[in-house]
Amino acid sequence: MNRSLTAHNEMRQRQAELLRDFDKEKQDTFSITADMTRQYKAMQEELLRRINILENTIQEQKDQLELARQANEDLRKGKDQELALKDAQIADMKQKMEDMAIEFGDMLKETLDKMSEKIEA
Repeated sequence: MNRSLTAHNEMRQRQAELLRDFDKEKQDTFSITADMTRQYKAMQEELLRRINILENTIQEQKDQLELARQANEDLRKGKDQELALKDAQIADMKQKMEDMAIEFGDMLKETLDKMSEKIEA
């Protein structure tokens, strides 16, 4: 009986020891899980923050690109207008030169005719 009682006491001690080990493992698992959850949430918040920053950067760059495109378009239109104006001025000057050449030709012919009349008279 003494042996049985000793075995029973050893069994209870072993059971208590296993229960303590189980509770310790349970607490460790809970602590690890809580720490991992905290790390996960921190990483998630950091990634969301980075995503927002990058999305804002993308939007800013799109806005800058649109402004640059608009400025380029305005510059191109201005250049085209200036070229059209210069082409019109060149055409006008060519026409004036042509008119002056014709007028000068007429003047020379008139002078030649007057000189011919004087020579014949």
